Amino acid sequence: MPSSTSPTSLDLEGGFRLGEVLVRPHASTLEVTGELRRVDYKAMQVLLCLARDAGREVTKERILSRVWDGGAVSDDVLTGAVSTLRRALGDDPRSPRFIQTIPRVGYRLIAPLRASEPSLPTRAAGDVSARRRLVPVLGLVAAILILALVLALVDRWTQRLDRGSPERPEIRSLVVLPLANFTGDDARQHLADGMTEALIAALAKTPDLKVISRTSAMRYKETELNVPEIGHELRVDGVVEGSVQSSADRVHITVQLIDVATDHHLWAESYEAPLTEVLALQSLVAGAISQQLRPTGRASTSTSRVAVASIDPLAYEGYLRGRYLAQASDEADTWTTAIEELERAIAMAPDFAAAHLALAECWLSVVEHGAITPSVGFEKVRASSLRAARLDPALARANTLLGVVAYAFDWRWDAAETLLRRGLELDPNDPVTHGWLARYLTTQRRFDEALAEVRRVRELDPKAYSRPQLARVLNLMGHPELALEELESQLEVERDSSELYLYRGLTLLELERTDDAVRSVLIGMEMDGLEPGQSERLWNRYEKEGLQGLFRYFLEATPAEQLRLADTEPDTAPGIAADVATASYPSAMGNAELLVGAGEFEWGLDWLERAVERREPGVVTLGTYSFFDGVRDHPRFIALLERVGLP
Repeated sequence: MPSSTSPTSLDLEGGFRLGEVLVRPHASTLEVTGELRRVDYKAMQVLLCLARDAGREVTKERILSRVWDGGAVSDDVLTGAVSTLRRALGDDPRSPRFIQTIPRVGYRLIAPLRASEPSLPTRAAGDVSARRRLVPVLGLVAAILILALVLALVDRWTQRLDRGSPERPEIRSLVVLPLANFTGDDARQHLADGMTEALIAALAKTPDLKVISRTSAMRYKETELNVPEIGHELRVDGVVEGSVQSSADRVHITVQLIDVATDHHLWAESYEAPLTEVLALQSLVAGAISQQLRPTGRASTSTSRVAVASIDPLAYEGYLRGRYLAQASDEADTWTTAIEELERAIAMAPDFAAAHLALAECWLSVVEHGAITPSVGFEKVRASSLRAARLDPALARANTLLGVVAYAFDWRWDAAETLLRRGLELDPNDPVTHGWLARYLTTQRRFDEALAEVRRVRELDPKAYSRPQLARVLNLMGHPELALEELESQLEVERDSSELYLYRGLTLLELERTDDAVRSVLIGMEMDGLEPGQSERLWNRYEKEGLQGLFRYFLEATPAEQLRLADTEPDTAPGIAADVATASYPSAMGNAELLVGAGEFEWGLDWLERAVERREPGVVTLGTYSFFDGVRDHPRFIALLERVGLP
């Protein structure tokens, strides 16, 4: 179908209408029935290529040559770009209204083209004299406007010189949005997520640049918010977005950098490499983005190709699947599968540092959830972290995990701080390391320093609302009213977080609002699966016997075997327990909390001593955990603090 306006007569780059859709190439957006939809840079270039020959078939070879500058890219890349356009336009390939597929040849743009704004109407001859009378007035107005424009431009130029960036806005903070999965296979979502995480990790090492963490970035995977809205929520200057495609043996990534203030793209590029060189590709893309953040950055127009260090594609796929599974849930069977995937990847690529690190992080999750004995789990974390650090000394998180082992298991306090701070030297934007350092500082009662670290976590990971760490530190500093304000503000955003309700209850106890505290805790417990009717029974027990009655309620419901201290017990359990309750050992810290809360102090101290013998992770909180206030002055408790080395 021929277009209503010759494309050669239109300023396509400046914007045009495709049917009723407003196309703005400079912003990479389509306005469809009043809704602004963003497409990636290369997809927009494909649309422009078709628009220049609107109504005529355009071969795949011609499009690839124009858009990808002759780079070695496959037809799959073009197919993905066209699919992106069709989704954004709401076009059905079976009965197209915009883009028609010419089988085995290419594509044709069939929707009518016209200017984005209507032309000014031609004036009638009778208006000439009136127009002549207005000339002097218009000339004066024009002169004033020109003068004002010149002054504004001079002022803007001066401001840019003062900022040291005459060419583009300065990006001091950014978020990497989840890269779109254009592989055509939902089962390969781990590839797009893995590339996203790699870019975040690499860019976080850029000096003087704040990079939003993976946790917060991934919350925008299915978002309907536009770039300015995301930027406002996260308080960043720039957004990186793009897509990942792959064929049997190659991977292709397209990325663009967008200025939040103007919603205009500052730079865009496409990269392709064999799957064997995917690690080098990640570094290249991150380096290119980092280069564009500099005031003198220039956009490149060619497709870059990579030929650096290689890795077995099967090992890389296994690594990505393992990480994806480990982060997807906290179920024991998922951890087991994740560990198996990572160990297979390591068997294929023994020098793959990132895989060793991912395995260490997975084992740490298993230990923290109590699904393996600490002595076995922490040694696995240590071994994998050491291997990762030796293979890649610049791997920040490997130092962090070694610091965690020194802190939570070895109780080597000085070494722990040194390792955690080394991790931050290598990656100052890692919220995980800042968070662990905050925990360490809290156990050392260095609350002012801990508060600064927690606030840094909030800057880097603003969407991680379910973490009550800031409120915990404020409570320990003697500011429960501020802690409550913090928790209430978080609950306004995340009403379904049981953790927040539980910690809100502890904070209300600090304020001596006991009834409100119990109600808050019961809400959190209901979210965690409290049986129907049990909440009412617990409240009744509380009204009759107070807080101690609540603990006794659960004590009575606990199997006697779980509370029986064996004279000897195996100190290793090599497998991951499917359920902590059916593990070869109960949680000593959990039993101690229950017994001390129920007023069984000596029995509770017996279990606390067992927890210290096992070096359970929670032992490091003994000096600051309010659950044990009832035995804090007991000689046995004081001896335990000295044994662990806590102030």
